[in-house]
Amino acid sequence: MAGYCDKVLKVIAGTPGTCLVEHGIYTRPASAMTPAAYGTGRVVVTGDAAHPLRPTGQGLNQAMEDAWGLGAALAGSAAIGEGQLAGLQEFRQQRAQRMRTVVAFTTAVGEAAYTRSTSKEQAEQERAPDTAKMSTEDFLNFCYDVNFERLGDL
Repeated sequence: MAGYCDKVLKVIAGTPGTCLVEHGIYTRPASAMTPAAYGTGRVVVTGDAAHPLRPTGQGLNQAMEDAWGLGAALAGSAAIGEGQLAGLQEFRQQRAQRMRTVVAFTTAVGEAAYTRSTSKEQAEQERAPDTAKMSTEDFLNFCYDVNFERLGDL
């Protein structure tokens, strides 16, 4: 627990050991964000099951985008059958492309947050090949500059 502020250390010290649980953070590299991550055929995987992210505030946002995108894909398919399968495949392609950027950036931000003793220069050099190199402002614009059409208008 070295490196945590005194208040956090006091809370931890005053908490019975039986109440402390350590959980792992499960992620996938940006390169794994392919259409297959979203399922195949009529099976669709969304949210953390498709794209587990480090806790950086994007998990719920991206799950909501998944839901909207899936709804739009289904609304655009008139009948169950080949047309619907094509819509689902298009959904998978679009989400995989977008999520490669989101996963790369959240990986970089998460690594920076969990690396306490590394200088900024050293952290930049140690970034994995999957991490995005864009400013926080550019990333937030990328994430929040999404125009959601009303599904009823599709």
